Amino acid sequence: MFWTTIGILFLLLAVSYFFTRSIIHPGVVTSGIWLILLLIYNAADFELYKLSDEFYQAVLSWTCPFCLASLINQRTSSFVLHSIAGDANAVTLSRIKPLLIFALILASLALIYRGMLFNSSNIFNGIRQASVATLSGDEDAIPFPIWLKPFVELANTAALPVCMYMLVIKKDWSRYSKILLGLLIFFFLLRSNKNVIAQIGLAFVCLMLLEQTIAKKKILNILIVMMIVMIGVSYIRRLGIRGDGFIITEFIAQYLLAPLPAFDSVLHSSSLIEDFHGEYTFRAFIKIIQIFNPLVVGNSDPFNLGNWVFTPIPVNVYTVLFPFYEDFGYTGLVCFAIILGGIAGILYKHAIKGYLISKLIYSCMFYTLVFQFFADNFFQFFWTNMTYVFFCIMLVYRGGFRNEEKLHV
Repeated sequence: MFWTTIGILFLLLAVSYFFTRSIIHPGVVTSGIWLILLLIYNAADFELYKLSDEFYQAVLSWTCPFCLASLINQRTSSFVLHSIAGDANAVTLSRIKPLLIFALILASLALIYRGMLFNSSNIFNGIRQASVATLSGDEDAIPFPIWLKPFVELANTAALPVCMYMLVIKKDWSRYSKILLGLLIFFFLLRSNKNVIAQIGLAFVCLMLLEQTIAKKKILNILIVMMIVMIGVSYIRRLGIRGDGFIITEFIAQYLLAPLPAFDSVLHSSSLIEDFHGEYTFRAFIKIIQIFNPLVVGNSDPFNLGNWVFTPIPVNVYTVLFPFYEDFGYTGLVCFAIILGGIAGILYKHAIKGYLISKLIYSCMFYTLVFQFFADNFFQFFWTNMTYVFFCIMLVYRGGFRNEEKLHV
């Protein structure tokens, strides 16, 4: 089954690249990521458990419809409203720029404060503990004051697209832009999360490729720097906690490859569903669902913070396949692959057509495609992703939506 899967993935990659000639097309990224990881997993000896045939079947149930949907939807007719089809709104941009500086400074100080309360000897570890406590529902331990939350949200989601627009689209390297970029990097590093660190690097790379302002040979250098930063943050975060030792092969095995056998174990174990089918996929909608059905409780650990498996490395992330399979089986893999692949294809189509809003949204979301091997970052952080979309819309929005002429693309 391994070689069959490799052959199909290689075919998907070849077809996707042939029709798009782009290394950032969702079909190319999806097939390429899984192809490379499976080759590494089976060629290198990281002493991880052997993957079953059921695992390869699940991978194909996801990648085939995802790639096909992204290619088909890229070529279908769609439209963009005039009010969000143009360049950034100069008035909005001028008003939000100084606000973002203030928000990034305030949010960074808030993170440092929370980190010191959790672990005064290692702020990075403390910030990570605070983040885990928030995901666990233990927000009351150290809550952000209500007045501070809008600024944290601005720093989390609005700063990245604005910074990308100014530096990549407008090539504005003024003092203000450099300060904004510095504060943005500092804030994302403080968050002490490998995903968000990768997000900022991948977002800039994606947008520069869409704008054709970066040579492909330089991409590898950027990815290497990004990997070094991720490893450095991971190392600093564990200082004084699990010892100072750090082995690169263990890091690669734990964060890059271990999610694969972790999901394989899900295919051969009893269900983790506690309340209803859909509690993992639609975890972000539980409070809304409870309005219509108060009896709905949802899963007590929707982020799998306590569901550890041994591969034999202990791990609690199960690739993007987990929520859809756990909730709806193989049918869920196929259906959500079509949905998400189709959305990604449409976004990419609008991006290469030149629409700024699609360029920004696709770039901000690009890490969700690359990190498929790790977890589902679309539904898992659904409202955060929608906030990215909201701020991108606000950045380019002009006038009302009444009697809009539709631009067909």
